[in-house]
Amino acid sequence: MKRNFLKFIFLFVVSASFAQTVNIDSLTEQLNQNIDDAQKVNILFEIISSEINFNQKYYYSREALEIAQNNDTLLSQTSLSLSSFFLKKNKKDTAVAYLMYAIRVSSEKKYSGISAIYNKLGKIYMRSGDFQEGISFFDSAVTYAQQYNDSTNLAKAYNGLGTLYTKIGNFDKALQNYQKSLGLLEKLGDKAGLASIYNNIGLIQKKQRNFDKAIEYFSKALEISKEQKDSIQIAGCYINLATVYNTTQEYEKAKQHLFEALHILENQNNPYFMIHCLNILGDVYKVTDSLDKALEIYQKVINLNKRLKIREVEASTHLDIAEINLKFADSLKQNSYYYKTISIADSGLNTALKIEAIPLQKRAYELLMMAYQGIGDYKTAYDYSQKYIKTNEVLFDNEKTKAIEEMEAKYELDKKQQEIEKQKLEIAKKEAVEKKQKAIRNALLSGSGLLIIILVLIFAGYRRKKRDNEIIKKQNAELYQANEEIKVQRDILQEQKEKIEKIHQQLTDSINYAERIQLAAMPKKETLDTFFDDYFLIFRPLHIVSGDFYWANKISNKIIFTVADCTGHGVPGAFVSMLGISLLNEITQYKHVESTRDVLEIMRKRIKTALGQAEEFEASKDGMDMVLCAYDIDTMKLEYSGANNPLIVIDEQGEIVKYKPVRNPVGIYFKEKPFESTIIKIKKGDTVYLFSDGIVDQFGSSDNKKFTIKRLKDLLAKIHNKPTTEQKDLINQAIDEWKGNWRQTDDITIMGIKF
Repeated sequence: MKRNFLKFIFLFVVSASFAQTVNIDSLTEQLNQNIDDAQKVNILFEIISSEINFNQKYYYSREALEIAQNNDTLLSQTSLSLSSFFLKKNKKDTAVAYLMYAIRVSSEKKYSGISAIYNKLGKIYMRSGDFQEGISFFDSAVTYAQQYNDSTNLAKAYNGLGTLYTKIGNFDKALQNYQKSLGLLEKLGDKAGLASIYNNIGLIQKKQRNFDKAIEYFSKALEISKEQKDSIQIAGCYINLATVYNTTQEYEKAKQHLFEALHILENQNNPYFMIHCLNILGDVYKVTDSLDKALEIYQKVINLNKRLKIREVEASTHLDIAEINLKFADSLKQNSYYYKTISIADSGLNTALKIEAIPLQKRAYELLMMAYQGIGDYKTAYDYSQKYIKTNEVLFDNEKTKAIEEMEAKYELDKKQQEIEKQKLEIAKKEAVEKKQKAIRNALLSGSGLLIIILVLIFAGYRRKKRDNEIIKKQNAELYQANEEIKVQRDILQEQKEKIEKIHQQLTDSINYAERIQLAAMPKKETLDTFFDDYFLIFRPLHIVSGDFYWANKISNKIIFTVADCTGHGVPGAFVSMLGISLLNEITQYKHVESTRDVLEIMRKRIKTALGQAEEFEASKDGMDMVLCAYDIDTMKLEYSGANNPLIVIDEQGEIVKYKPVRNPVGIYFKEKPFESTIIKIKKGDTVYLFSDGIVDQFGSSDNKKFTIKRLKDLLAKIHNKPTTEQKDLINQAIDEWKGNWRQTDDITIMGIKF
């Protein structure tokens, strides 16, 4: 009977493995077919986008890059696509790594596509607030774009540099780069790019308080964006116009444009623009003394930025909230609001200093100056006033203003010169048309004699076409026959698909049945309730059946209990777990072995025999890690033996002791050590915790790190005095919060017992 059951479980192993890999296998098989590199890269992207773990995504991504590295265009497209994919997954470092790999290969082979990659890196660092790093990458993009005469990416690089110089307050360099980009885009006829540049130049004019000029450039951008039906660009233009009207105190116009932008952005899922739009709406409410509404808006910005982590937004929003608290302080005459202003403005200043954003530094110094003045600390207020004056001079000294005016005049002059050149070109075109018309008249006269010859050729062509039509009819008949054969093959494929779906359903039903068998083999809640007065159990399999198992039994005056983690998870792990449960029942009930060390030693021998494990370690590594305990009810002594898994004991005062295991599994190992026993005197109120490594190895948090044994000990130390039912809920909650959107890594089993 037992042998038949083991065969039954083995069939689950093979069948389930096939069902899980059939889709990936079918795609990887296509990679071995005679297809070009672009098709292979497309297949790899399909695999990367499927439900596989992060390490597999990383492996297939590297394979895609290696295939693409022999083709300039394909390498550039692949690296850019991979970076965009991992950026959406909030994996900035991985996205940057792929782009840097593409740069290294491109530099070695002198590929022209390298400028597009540098532009992408510049955008990534600009969005994350690393402005100096972004400038460096855009400078490299300019160098390579000039080297390979890549006007499109050269225009993008100048645009990126202009944006970054604007953010750090260097307006003369910003305008210089924007005008270079504008000249290139006009030659390329890139209307979408022109709209972007008009917007950016408008922002410079606004910062210089040339509001009429700013509105003129923003309106040009809006007109082009509407022609192009670019929703995001239209929203951006509305936002920019709103900033001008907000500055000129035309608040109703500002709100009208912002609501237009928000209406568009709600359907676009673009958090960057949404943050920008909400920030300005908050500014409008702030200056119109709707302070509570402004705070509500800025809180929405903070929530949106938690995922994006844009340091410029973080600094700016902190300063906005600090300014509102300053307004409360001035109106209510309460020092608590002044101190709150100082704390929040300090946070904004620290971020502004890190990203070298001089305009934000200037604003922070002004807020701090006024707050310290409010609490009567005039010395500190004076210090900040000096820093405010210094940053203001850096931003708006006379030479910079003059340089910007000169560049604006030079741009207008260049534009007039271009108009003159355009008129000259039109005159030259007109003369060329007249010459062409004269040549056409001469050609018509000389060509009349050839008309008869052409007619003869047409007649001959007609006869040839008639003959070709007969051939085409014959080919159509052959194509019809081939189409009928294809229909037959399609029907066969449909029949095969239905058979596969039926097999898959049968396999799923079988695994669900196996789950019921596995749960039946482990002790029921009613049984555990008779052994322990106060306990909890968390059992979370990775798949339907589990490689973890828990077990308990009472032999005379001792309660023997364990949590074990078998090699693998899912059906393979469940196979080994059933063997482990069977051996524990046999050893404790029929052989009457109660020493935990002896139980593990006997199990190791029996598992090696049952699984046919030879002395060569590499041949078979199947086995299990265990925490095995035997509690003497009369003496209140607990005997512990561990195979790779520790035991944690916490007393009522919160003192925590971790008992280390022998670093051997219950099974074959390259260097087998004898198992050991530790006797622990249990006091009233002590709690013991048994667990598999599923929780400590669970990946999670924003950095995709492991939970670790340290975090588990800290968690247990906080909750050990709570009721066990509440402990269970808190541990489950901690696992879910840590895991977040990441998939579960392994089976998770935790048992806690309070004596």
